[in-house]
Amino acid sequence: MALPKPCAPLELFWLARVHYPPAYTLVTHRHRDFSQIFFVLEGSGSFTLGKRIERFSPGFLFYAGEGVPHGLSAAKKARAVTLEAKFKVHDRSLARALPKAEGAFSDEGDSWRLLLESIVQEGIRGEAYHREIATARLTELHWLLARARAPHRTAPAADPKPFPAPAPVRVRSVGPRAAALSTVFDPATRRAVEFIEATYREPLSLAAIAAAAGVSPRHLSGRFRNVTGETVAAWLWRWRVEQAKARMLSGEDSLEAIALHGGFETVHHFSRIFKRQEGIPPGKWRDLERDQISRGVVFGGFDPPKSSFIPKIDKRPKAARPGG
Repeated sequence: MALPKPCAPLELFWLARVHYPPAYTLVTHRHRDFSQIFFVLEGSGSFTLGKRIERFSPGFLFYAGEGVPHGLSAAKKARAVTLEAKFKVHDRSLARALPKAEGAFSDEGDSWRLLLESIVQEGIRGEAYHREIATARLTELHWLLARARAPHRTAPAADPKPFPAPAPVRVRSVGPRAAALSTVFDPATRRAVEFIEATYREPLSLAAIAAAAGVSPRHLSGRFRNVTGETVAAWLWRWRVEQAKARMLSGEDSLEAIALHGGFETVHHFSRIFKRQEGIPPGKWRDLERDQISRGVVFGGFDPPKSSFIPKIDKRPKAARPGG
C-alpha cells in the first residue's frame, strides 16, 4: 500500500509589491479558495477586514483568511505601498492557531517585512528549492503571527544548574542581520554591529566603531573577522548598500538623495560601491527589481479566474461608490 504524499503546511501562490495611488480604493471583496496577507510598507489609510475597519501605517500587517471580506483605501494625499501574499493553509494546527480574520498586527522589530522580502527574492532568483524555502519562510511568519496572538505565558523557572554557554563559532554570513545573530557570544562584535546599524548614515572610522565596542581597533578587527568572516569595513559598506536597496524599492527618492542619506560621499561613490557588490549600477538594479516585483512573483500551482486574482482598484470618486 502506497503511503500518502506528505503535504506542506501551506501552499504559496503569489507575492508582489502593490502601489495604491492617493485616494484609491481596493474594493471590498473576498477569496474563497485562498488567504491573503497585506503588509504596509509605505503610506496610511484604512483597511476593511470582515466587519471591522482599521487604520494603518507602515509596519502594519493584515491577515484575511478564506472567505473573509477585505478592502483597502489609501489616504487622500499619499500613496500606499504593500507587500501582498496569496496562499492556502493545509495544516490544521496552523489554521487553528491563526483564525481567518485576525485584524491588525504591528511589526515592531521589522522581522516580518524581512521575511516577506526574502520570499520575494527567492521567487525572483528561482534557484534550486526556492519554492520550498519560500514556503518554509511563510510558514514561519504564520507561527510568529500566531505567537503574537497567543496568551502570555510566564517563562519557566531558571535551571539551578544551567548548561554552560557554547564557545563562539565562526559563521560565514549570508547577510548583515544573519551574521549579527551569530555574534551573540562575542559582545565586542555584537556592540560593533549594533553601532554600525544605528549610525551607518554618518562618517564612520574603525577607531570610532572600536571605541563604541569598548575595545581597541586591532582587537576588534581580529574578533570581527573571526566571527563574521568579513572585515569591519566590508560589513559597513554591505550594510549601507542593503539599506540603500530597501530605500530604492520603497520610495521615489533620487539616487543622489539615497547616496547622501545612506552614508556615501557622492552618488558616484555610491554607484561604484553598489556595482562592486551587486554587479550592476544602482539605477539598473532598481529598474530590474521593480519590474519583477510589480508584476508579482508566481510560485506555481495556481490559476484562479483573473477577476479574483488581480487587485481591483476603484477609480470612481468616493461619492459615486456604493455606500459613498
